[in-house]
Order: sequence, then structure tokens, then C-alpha cells
Amino acid sequence: MDSCRKRVLLIFGLLFVLAILFVPYRLTSVSYKRDFSTDLIWRTTAKQSGYMLLPRFLKSQKVKSSARDRDQRFYALNKKMLVAELGIIVFLGALDYFVLCALLRRTTR
Repeated sequence: MDSCRKRVLLIFGLLFVLAILFVPYRLTSVSYKRDFSTDLIWRTTAKQSGYMLLPRFLKSQKVKSSARDRDQRFYALNKKMLVAELGIIVFLGALDYFVLCALLRRTTR
């Protein structure tokens, strides 16, 4: 294996591992507020997205039973974003290999 191929595999392999370790997520928060004078309950739902370490995301997936009047959080993996990131890394790694390593090797001969 030549040095160009090793460098491309190392760089894009590290990017691939980082993309797997930092997973994209979607968060849905549900909070309840109760008015005791009228017995009304307001339900507020908020959506959020971001990146989270894989062990923390897996820990958040544990199912917890909660009461109806308690705040709840639901985490979901953003699969489309994760597949898109991994696909882009593989595509750019292959493109980088073919452009830099293969074409530069041909031109230097």
C-alpha cells in the first residue's frame, strides 16, 4: 500500500468513525402545565435537533415510565442525516483517492 492510499484511508477513516460517534438526533419535549383553579392542563410540545455522542444517545433510549403530568423527552435518531453524512464521507474519500492518488501517480510516471 503506497503512502497516498494510507493517508486517504486514515483521514477519511477517522472522519467516518467521528460521524458514527457523533450521531444526529431529533428531540421532542412535551411539558405539561396545570392550572389548579380551572383544572386545565396545557400541553406544550417543542422540537429540537443536534448531535450527541453515541453512548449518551443509547443511554437516552432507555424507556422510562412517567406520569401523565410530568415532562417527557423523546429522542430519535435522524437516520437520513446519518446516512447522508456517511455517504458523503465515502464518496469524497473515493473521489480523493482517484483524483489525488491515481491521477498524480499517472502524471509523475
